[in-house]
Amino acid sequence: MTERGVFHIGVDGRVLAERHTGVAVYTRLLLRFLLRCREDFRLTLFTHRSIEPSTLAELGGAARISSVVLTCSSAMVARPVWDHILLPIRASRMDLNLFFSPLTVVPRFLKVPRIVTLHDLGFLRYPEIQPAKYRWYWEAALRRAGRKAAALIAVSESTRRDAVDLLGAVPERITVIPEAVDPFFQQEPPVGEEEQILQSLGLKPGYLLTVGTLEPRKNYRTILDVLDRLRVTRPDLRLVIAGMPGWLCDKIVRRIRRRSDCIRWIQDADDIVLRTLYRNAAVFLFPSLYEGFGLPVLEAMACGVPVVTSNAGSLPEVAGDAVVCLPPQDAEAISEWVFRLLENENLRLEYRARGYSRVRLFSWEQTALRTWELFERYLKSPPLSPAERRDEGT
Repeated sequence: MTERGVFHIGVDGRVLAERHTGVAVYTRLLLRFLLRCREDFRLTLFTHRSIEPSTLAELGGAARISSVVLTCSSAMVARPVWDHILLPIRASRMDLNLFFSPLTVVPRFLKVPRIVTLHDLGFLRYPEIQPAKYRWYWEAALRRAGRKAAALIAVSESTRRDAVDLLGAVPERITVIPEAVDPFFQQEPPVGEEEQILQSLGLKPGYLLTVGTLEPRKNYRTILDVLDRLRVTRPDLRLVIAGMPGWLCDKIVRRIRRRSDCIRWIQDADDIVLRTLYRNAAVFLFPSLYEGFGLPVLEAMACGVPVVTSNAGSLPEVAGDAVVCLPPQDAEAISEWVFRLLENENLRLEYRARGYSRVRLFSWEQTALRTWELFERYLKSPPLSPAERRDEGT
């Protein structure tokens, strides 16, 4: 330990300096609740550019957080330099007891235990959903994590199975610790807030909603097919999309823009806007081709909207019987279920109640406590042996 019995944990904090993504939400909430549940550690966040003060303020525990900015291009070709040269050189000069990467990368040459979180290995099963220029590095990073990390956190049993099957990771080194919903989505908004936001967006309650980056894995083509089918009998139905453009999305973007009469695309929605969108939707549609966890499904259930999602990856595991799970590319079956929910108020209420019950099974307090229990095993372990240190350079 460092002075006065306080552990010093280094964290790959790059996602905290980036736009709103699932991994960024995970990192922000996990660190916030870790800081709440324990007082015997401090954090150093390593980033490629400055983290917004508001983001740091959300974490709490400001006196126990410091940041190290290692400026580097965000281009893919620069990532290995940052991961395996800039970060280890700087971190090796610090009195770290442990290094945690929520971004899966295991930096070389660090002489402390390294623990990483595995989120989504879907592109290893479906290579076509990710550009090759990203895929080669992330595949190498994942395989290195499977071999070199002291311990692996999987956010679902589905991800744990993928780590064993696709990375050859040792099952005993993997701990499943699920995510949870941000308590913010379970809070009642101030009076008048929702009406004001909906009016500013030109929306009325009762739309179909989907949330997620525009990329192949999120299966927007099926979502738009479902909308076209439903509008045959429900010509007034609107689709709201909340998500930033991602990779390989040009065709979908063009299709969305051609349907501006019935599609409202909202980019970079903050949590306040997102909560309003969830709470006023008739149905939440999330037919993702593959998810490591599927946080938007939990967020939707916490806000009381019925969910139709896919039966792929972790989604059936996370959602249980609280949602409708269907083959992600079966636009006909998805359309039929969405139509049933739109037309049957009692059915919507039933799934709303199921969702509320399901969400209560997930807790960031428990996620943080279980994560700390894992950290603690390695915080108390001896330093790496000389032979282990030499092996880290290979």
